[in-house]
Amino acid sequence: MSVKATLSFTEDHIGSVGRERIKLLEAVGREGSISAAARSVGLSYKAAWDGISAMQNLVAKPLLKKNIGGKNGGGATLTPEALKLIETFHHLETGLATMMKQASDNLSEIGLSSTGLLQGFMMRTSARNVLSGHILSIESAVPAAFVTISISRKIDIKAEITEKSVERLGLVKGRQVAALIKAPFVRVVPFEDKDNFSEQNRIPGILQSITVGKKSVELNVEIGEDKTLISTMRPDDSALHGLMANQPVLALIKAENIIIATC
Repeated sequence: MSVKATLSFTEDHIGSVGRERIKLLEAVGREGSISAAARSVGLSYKAAWDGISAMQNLVAKPLLKKNIGGKNGGGATLTPEALKLIETFHHLETGLATMMKQASDNLSEIGLSSTGLLQGFMMRTSARNVLSGHILSIESAVPAAFVTISISRKIDIKAEITEKSVERLGLVKGRQVAALIKAPFVRVVPFEDKDNFSEQNRIPGILQSITVGKKSVELNVEIGEDKTLISTMRPDDSALHGLMANQPVLALIKAENIIIATC
C-alpha cells in the first residue's frame, strides 16, 4: 500500500495549520499584504483573513506585522515567528514523508493498513473558532466536569464536559488542548450590557467587522494578543441593534458549547 504523507502542524493538539495555510503565509511574505496574497493563491480576501486568524489563534506570538495605511488598507510582513513556523513545517513535512514511506513498507509486510495511523494528521473540524491553551483546573461536578482553559494571558474560558470525557482524553492540569467553538454558539453583545447575561464565558473584545448575509450576520471580535472569535447570529437578534465596528463588546459562550480536543 502506498501512503502519501500530509502534515497538519498542530503543536500537540488539533489545529488547522496545514500545507495550504503555510502557502498562504508564504504568499503574504512574498506579496506584502493579505489581499495580494489571497489573489496569488486563489482565495477571497475573507477566506485568506480567516486562514491567517485560524493560524494566529493557535500560536502565542504574532505571525504578521501589519502596516497601517496605503493601498488596500496597508500591508503586512512576516514576523520572525512566522518564518520559523514555515521553516519548521517544511522540515517536518520532509521528515514525515520519509517516516511514512518506511512505516507503509513495514505495515504492508504484515498486512496492516496504515490508514488509521494517519487519522490524527488528517483530522479537520467544522468549528470556525479553534483556540489553543492549557488547562488551569478541572472541577468535578458528577456526571459533569468543568475545565478551565487559559487561552491568553488575560482570558480564561470554562468548558463543561463529562467526567468520562476527562478520563478518555487524559485531561490534567497544565496539559495543552484546543477549544473548539462553532460560530453560532458565540453571541456578541455591547460591553455595557455585561451585567445582563449569565453565560459562564463573557469574553471582552473589540468588534472588528460585521458582515450581513441573507440568513445570518457574521461578526469578527478581536479578543487580544492577535486572537479573534467569529460569531454568526440571526439578523433578528436584538443584540445586533446598534452594534458598530470598533465598538467594545462581549462574546458570550455557554460552557457546554465548548468542545475540548487533544491528540
